[in-house]
Amino acid sequence: MLESAFLLTASWLAVRFFFPKIGSWATRPAPSHSLMPPPHIQDEVRRGISIAARNLPWNCVCLPRAIAGKLLLARRGYRSTIRIGVRLSDGALSAHAWLEIGQITLLGGRGSKEMSVLV
Repeated sequence: MLESAFLLTASWLAVRFFFPKIGSWATRPAPSHSLMPPPHIQDEVRRGISIAARNLPWNCVCLPRAIAGKLLLARRGYRSTIRIGVRLSDGALSAHAWLEIGQITLLGGRGSKEMSVLV
């Protein structure tokens, strides 16, 4: 949980202040031959990010969560891909980020199906 909170904070700061510099790293796709983390690692990442996001004093939206999840998985030797998509609904453009491992959406899955994927 502490690791998740630290990485979520670092990701939030990076998005807020340095996104042009981290954008290419964050959206770099994982190789197709990447290993799939076991279910207990997937659950650990999901739970850690969720608990940390609820308890930090600022709003941790989808992109910092996806970046923190990517970092948590990388620290455990697994590669993942951050997807960013947009949707036009009732004249309003909205964006969303989510984290994928292979064909599995690990973080931010709610709403990702309605998005047009940019990266």
